[in-house]
Amino acid sequence: MDSFREVQRLRAWWIWVLVILIPLFLGGILVYQMVTGTPVGDRPASNWVLLMNFLLTLLAAVSVLALRLEIQVDAGGIHYRMFPFVNQHVKWDRVRSAKLERLHAIEDFGGYGMRLGRRGWGYIVSGDHALYLKLANGNRVWLSTTQPEALGAAVRGYLAARDAADYAALKSVDESLFPGA
Repeated sequence: MDSFREVQRLRAWWIWVLVILIPLFLGGILVYQMVTGTPVGDRPASNWVLLMNFLLTLLAAVSVLALRLEIQVDAGGIHYRMFPFVNQHVKWDRVRSAKLERLHAIEDFGGYGMRLGRRGWGYIVSGDHALYLKLANGNRVWLSTTQPEALGAAVRGYLAARDAADYAALKSVDESLFPGA
């Protein structure tokens, strides 16, 4: 069986523009106010407050730019990691069902990133498809993908192998309980 690996990064250009422009804007105000000594605005913030706002938005920007979703499918199960927040491994015996669906990040989950929506947990970075997993504990997980065919083939292959092994085990138990049946 073929394993599958995918690493996604944010590709929405408008997110990159926002992530870069907001810290630049705050940094520009901070530098102007500190260099000229002229307060900016009707109710100007102190240099300390501007500096803290600039550093917080810079930290948020770096976090967004570093955001990536890694998906690994192999004999052990489905491993997904939303760097730097989540690192999960789902073994095959915990997967009740899996299917690929079209994904609309804004409509379905209210945006990109790690989201909890009406449809379950979404790990949405790029692509217009997602692997939908229904787990044994009732949780629902959505993993965005830019390679739906390859991801679907790998998941189908491992689930088919799991189901065949489960059937063989069940049949051997059935034969031991009812010999000659």
